[in-house]
Amino acid sequence: MDAHPGSVTPPVPVPRGSTPSGDGVVVGTGQVDVDVYIDFQCPFCKQFELMSRPTLDRLVAERAIRLIYHPMNFLDAVSDTAYSTRAGAASAG
Repeated sequence: MDAHPGSVTPPVPVPRGSTPSGDGVVVGTGQVDVDVYIDFQCPFCKQFELMSRPTLDRLVAERAIRLIYHPMNFLDAVSDTAYSTRAGAASAG
């Protein structure tokens, strides 16, 4: 409940290049969205990135896709550094 009835809550700032909901980082301007969910500690995410990067770069350059990265932090649960969360936050900068 608002402390002051009728008051407007200011919008939460969203980093430039992110989705309007703030949950992804957008690369490119194509008509087709390709969503990639990535944890920066995940070896399988790294393998996907290394294998798919040339194709994704080409499709972005051709303006065929809009690549949307969604940084995840599922490996923070097995880390005492919160690296996934920190790396995900830094990726939007």
